Amino acid sequence: MIMELTLVSTLKRDTATRLVSQGFGTVLDLRTSIGSTAGRPIEEPVLKVLNQGFINYQQLPVDLYDSEGPGVREALETMFATVKPLVLVVDDVEAWREELTFLGLKTLGLPIEAPLHLDVAA
Repeated sequence: MIMELTLVSTLKRDTATRLVSQGFGTVLDLRTSIGSTAGRPIEEPVLKVLNQGFINYQQLPVDLYDSEGPGVREALETMFATVKPLVLVVDDVEAWREELTFLGLKTLGLPIEAPLHLDVAA
């Protein structure tokens, strides 16, 4: 199965507008607040842009280094159940790229904020 993901490290109004214009279906925000496992608050103007563009926005804060909190498994389950194409908003793009590769997903090594084509290993 081929899945296309785009990784971004920020979610601002101009980013949201670009995502709407490019026809994305879901934004999954995996960022955490600093020093907490809670998600980062989203600004109302950004959420309005996403909603007006019919983009589903979900928060699932994941700390890659905390084995006790919600983890990559839950994030992967949510990723594969969402409307495509999908954008992941993450704290550290390279760390997530490495994590997805470690979990058996092959990336093509495209630049940050460019689509990643992932081939799920059987």
